[in-house]
Amino acid sequence: MEEDGCLPNRTEEILEWVKGNHQVLFEHIQKLNEEFHALRETLRETWQKVNGQADETTKIIPHGFNLALETQNIQRQWILGALAQSRGKIAKAARLLGISRPCLYDKIQTLGIATAKTRFARQTKQLAADVVDPLNGARTAAGHSDSTAPAYASKMDV
Repeated sequence: MEEDGCLPNRTEEILEWVKGNHQVLFEHIQKLNEEFHALRETLRETWQKVNGQADETTKIIPHGFNLALETQNIQRQWILGALAQSRGKIAKAARLLGISRPCLYDKIQTLGIATAKTRFARQTKQLAADVVDPLNGARTAAGHSDSTAPAYASKMDV
């Protein structure tokens, strides 16, 4: 192969041809690009059919996925949103969610969602457990102290 300057003779011929036919080359490249995208789409559709996937919204299940936990998280988000929208009113939140009030109460308890009512009940229970008899400083019957419960009750009867 003879060299003329820096490029071999054949390379110069190819470059001259490219300069004269750049529009034809551009059209070929554009056509190849379109064929590539069509082939990629066909492969994607085939992959989905083979894997039983309906469309792009279908996700590949990651390792360690737990459907029950994910379902609980989604329910928790919807319930919290309904409670916020209803300003804590259980009946209204249940209507927003399209479920019965008792069903919503069950879900709130199951999912461990704290509502104003459950927080109040928990605080009241804690306060009752912390009540101290002002006469002797011991826990009262509400505090489940065995030694003072009968004495406290008898003082009230007197």
